[in-house]
Amino acid sequence: MKKILLIAIVLFGLQVFGQKKLEIYNLNSSLTFQIYNIFTNASGSNPEFQSKITVITIDPVDSYILENTSNIYRFPFLSPSTTPVISWMRDGVPLSNAAAWVLGNAQVFDKMIFGTSGSYNVIGPASPSAGGSSSGIAWTADYETIVNPSNPNDITYLVVIQ
Repeated sequence: MKKILLIAIVLFGLQVFGQKKLEIYNLNSSLTFQIYNIFTNASGSNPEFQSKITVITIDPVDSYILENTSNIYRFPFLSPSTTPVISWMRDGVPLSNAAAWVLGNAQVFDKMIFGTSGSYNVIGPASPSAGGSSSGIAWTADYETIVNPSNPNDITYLVVIQ
């Protein structure tokens, strides 16, 4: 059931508009999750960017989707239709959104720090959890990178919490 739901979400996302985007789904019916930090990097090298100060709350059976509507191949540093809007900083050095956009083409999703009820967890390709999974009391999170085989620039970074 979990795999079928994951595939349905991905197919729906690819049908609507293919681009580089980050989709976070909270399918848990009873827990609210907070996203404390989202990290990007240039395929394992510098520069590295991270969301700062903004805590993103995802209520039960809700989602948070970052997508760059002005340039479909850049990491979605500016996602104007998403609330709250994230302030991005270069790792250790403040940097405006405009500067992040210049470097956005090479940036990929690195990891995400999230939690519920005071717990902190990490998920993403750079997280130590093998296979892109993390779990806690009454929840499981799965991560997957989906690349469109006909367009390698069409990338969806998908996190599903249930």
